Amino acid sequence: MIRFAAASLVLASVVGCTAAAASPTPPSVQPTHSTQPLRSEAASPSPSPPFAPGPSFAVGTVIRIGPGRVAIRNPDEELEVDLTRVRSVWKETEVSPAELEVGDELSLNGTRDGAIFRANYVYANIGRFDGVIRAISGITLVLVALPPKTLTAQMELSRYVEIIQIDGRPATITDLQPGMTIGAVVYRPKGSTMRATKVWF
Repeated sequence: MIRFAAASLVLASVVGCTAAAASPTPPSVQPTHSTQPLRSEAASPSPSPPFAPGPSFAVGTVIRIGPGRVAIRNPDEELEVDLTRVRSVWKETEVSPAELEVGDELSLNGTRDGAIFRANYVYANIGRFDGVIRAISGITLVLVALPPKTLTAQMELSRYVEIIQIDGRPATITDLQPGMTIGAVVYRPKGSTMRATKVWF
């Protein structure tokens, strides 16, 4: 129950606003849907479609997949998720609903109708990490979580990563330095290192 309540808070944090208007540890940031590969030089962020959230949120693990829908389960219930009118499916980047798999952890925004959830936005295996860079090796960062947490973790930069400063100006990998405090929207693949799709500092 606590795990899925926390997932709802993560989704609210991640999609609430853009990082361009954020502080070094912003209250929220909307994930980018850019499919641009990682680049060594600065580039303007790709525009995202207007975010038009529905009134409800839901979280759960995919247990079944069918035409135009998936079923998810959390500690409280099982829900059928209608994907026929979905606006966006995020799984490290913008993908087709067909890319969703059994075992994916979904965070959903949309409208609830009894035991059916009509999804507007789907985020698969999404998370957020705020920390201090301890070391950098290529596209891999070693991070220490901000207090009161003491977690040390590795994070790779996704091929789709967007790196920006807190005022929204574009940045590059070379701008990231040990000792710097960063926030990141991350994709958490099962059994693999989390990958950052948006980083701000």
